[in-house]
Amino acid sequence: MVDLAVAAARKDGAGKIESIELEVGLLAGVMAEALILGFETACRGTLAEGARVELFPVPGRGCCRSCGGVFPLESFLVKCPRCASPGLEVSGGDTLRIKAIEVS
Repeated sequence: MVDLAVAAARKDGAGKIESIELEVGLLAGVMAEALILGFETACRGTLAEGARVELFPVPGRGCCRSCGGVFPLESFLVKCPRCASPGLEVSGGDTLRIKAIEVS
């Protein structure tokens, strides 16, 4: 992700990345503290060194393969609240992506 942010900043002719906003899906299996620490460490020696990192949580969402119901999902181990089917598909909240980069 640091490489992606730096590449985008260089493409725009930026000299420094001031902040990076990350969308973190609540089902992505990411620990916020570990992500920030790892990100800050990976930024050392790059245009992003010293950049503020802000995390924006994205709620989980599921879709039932049996009845088609769509609902909030907080875990992978749940049944459909409409029909009680265990056949669920995650339809949101399982990704990690760069939302915005502030450069100077």
